[in-house]
Amino acid sequence: MTPNMVEETSLFNRIPRLERENCIFLLGKEPGLFWRESLKQPLDSFTTQKDYDGFIEFSKRDLEIRELKHSYYTIFLKIIENKADLVQNATCDPKSSFLYYLEEHRKELDSFEDELNVQERDKEKISFLLDFLKDLHKHGHQSYYIWEILRAPRWRDFLD
Repeated sequence: MTPNMVEETSLFNRIPRLERENCIFLLGKEPGLFWRESLKQPLDSFTTQKDYDGFIEFSKRDLEIRELKHSYYTIFLKIIENKADLVQNATCDPKSSFLYYLEEHRKELDSFEDELNVQERDKEKISFLLDFLKDLHKHGHQSYYIWEILRAPRWRDFLD
């Protein structure tokens, strides 16, 4: 089995920015641990090129999803900091609502596991997150997604 050092290095180099910014989507791991435990150890354990290459591809998509979520979470936090009235009228804690919103979307996509394989579901997640980003950039605090996250009563039922 031949390691793909270019891809491994690319993955490795993307993680420190998320660590510096205390990205909550790195599973709360200390700096260096996400790379070591979630990527490097599994990569080093593969005995077939096919399994190794498959994990590299999965890891690239997974890290892209984490990066996108982190970007949106950062933008979301800035929006709610600058628009206190949004938080005052929210049905529950905005940060928890944001995370719950993403989790619900993930669950919805996972319910299609019979129709979509993991790669297709990941591509759908990325597409959704890119749409989310475009809407946040275009509409800011008036984004449809902001309204969905802060105002939708179903979040309150889950979080209370």
